[in-house]
Amino acid sequence: MTLVKTYLHALPRERVHVTIGPELFGPSFEGQTAVIYKALYGLKSSGAAWCHHFAQFIRTHLHYKATTADPDVYMKKLYKADGSKYYSYLLVYVDDILVISEEPQTILSEIQQSFIIKNDSIKFPDVYLGMDIKTRTNDLGQPYFITGSNTYTKRAVQSIKDKMAKDSISFNTKPSQPFSHTSYRAELDTSSLCDATSSIYYMQLIGILRWLCELGRVDILYETSILSRYCVQPRTGHLHQLLHVFYYLDKHDSSWLPIDPCSRMGWLKGALRRITEGYKRCLLPAESLVG
Repeated sequence: MTLVKTYLHALPRERVHVTIGPELFGPSFEGQTAVIYKALYGLKSSGAAWCHHFAQFIRTHLHYKATTADPDVYMKKLYKADGSKYYSYLLVYVDDILVISEEPQTILSEIQQSFIIKNDSIKFPDVYLGMDIKTRTNDLGQPYFITGSNTYTKRAVQSIKDKMAKDSISFNTKPSQPFSHTSYRAELDTSSLCDATSSIYYMQLIGILRWLCELGRVDILYETSILSRYCVQPRTGHLHQLLHVFYYLDKHDSSWLPIDPCSRMGWLKGALRRITEGYKRCLLPAESLVG
């Protein structure tokens, strides 16, 4: 579910004055001073004002409480029709809301009484924050979720491919691993330092890869962690390897993780084994971990 005109529901967190131009209320008001009454888009504090306003609504009207692990994840104890207890969750990211409940429509109706909801946004989520979400049924007839980053990966890779083509950069090898070769050591790279423009581009690529790791691409965790060390002053060799990671993703763009309570299934064991193998590659000294 997506809310519209979210910031305009909140009051500014400080007093903001502006000088009125002729385009706002006409020439007769030009030069006069006005006070911003709502958290307009463009104000630096509008995002914080909206988050505070909506958090108060969730606590006082919906009676959810923020979890300790993440203040944007809210939980509430409810009961099913058979009397068994369960916890309902709200996941909030600015104006995108994900409701996990036995009766989500009841919660959505309460929100809709106070906020405007975007048309056709109340539905089962197929994409949330770049994560693809699908449902499947296991051998016991039980439904389960699978999550992936395929849509986000393809969009990110395409933009990088366009930039590489523009800069006449290409790779001729078949990418069997994220780095160009298994013996590459970033700390031993003695290539020239990147200029300011390339350094900014390097940090942007790292940000994309780190989000892909958040979405479940455990196969690039090690390489992303290693290359993240050099964001302050990367070398051209580091940037080359970073682009090769995207080249690898272009050839391995399909990745799904099952979320199933029945861990005894053979196919799930295989998936968990592959995930574990991916994490083993990421065992680094404490000082090298990415925060």
